[in-house]
Amino acid sequence: MDTTPQKAGQVIALIENGLSQRAVARQLDMTRAAVRKVCKRYEEAGFFHRRAGTCRGRFTTIRDDRFIVSTTLRNRHLKAVQVQRQLRELRGMRPEYAAMVATEEGKCTEDQESDLQILYDLGGDRVHRRGGLTAVRYIEEILAIHVVPYVDYIGDEFTFMHDNARPHTARIVQYYITEVGFRVMEWPVYRPDLNPIEHLWNELKRRIRARLDHTPNSISELIVAAEKEYFNIPQETIANLIRSMPNRMREVIRERDSDTHY
Repeated sequence: MDTTPQKAGQVIALIENGLSQRAVARQLDMTRAAVRKVCKRYEEAGFFHRRAGTCRGRFTTIRDDRFIVSTTLRNRHLKAVQVQRQLRELRGMRPEYAAMVATEEGKCTEDQESDLQILYDLGGDRVHRRGGLTAVRYIEEILAIHVVPYVDYIGDEFTFMHDNARPHTARIVQYYITEVGFRVMEWPVYRPDLNPIEHLWNELKRRIRARLDHTPNSISELIVAAEKEYFNIPQETIANLIRSMPNRMREVIRERDSDTHY
């Protein structure tokens, strides 16, 4: 069976990062013969998908290839199916939204003392973690893993959106973003929050409250409930939030500094 483009991309990324074919085969649970075949194809043709002229056409575009390689280099332990899922989600975005990535932190508490946070991005990934979000953790756990890989995939049109929360505006974060070199949407100091994830987060919390008829007994129970309800949110709910953005923006402009009904 031919190696999938996602796994082949991981092979090339790891080889070019200095790993031996034996080490790559062990890490990706492949035979050494399969790894050699991918490397030979890459050396001969300059890419790691099936050569033109065979019974099946090319599975991935050059942009896909860049995303596979950059994602693998930033997280060597990703499985090919995980890379494939991320790539499929990116391909499924509508063009007008595919160039934008946003983050938002939400709090879903067991009680008033809990600081569990669940973070989402428009690409569909989610990260659950405990503890306060510092600037360093924002870089290492969010930007480097869940944002930077999208830059190579989207290209020059990439725009990142986050608000003026303290970890986002820290000097070390601004320096990191400058070094990586991606565009950030300007966010005025006094502004209504138009991030549609705000409303998605509220929907998730309503669903969790409806699902659990008791206070969660542990962080793990809360995380399980949050993940299950997140995947139960209909795609149409998300699409409606996105489609409402023009009306939201018109109302913000009309009301100026006043609150909107949203």
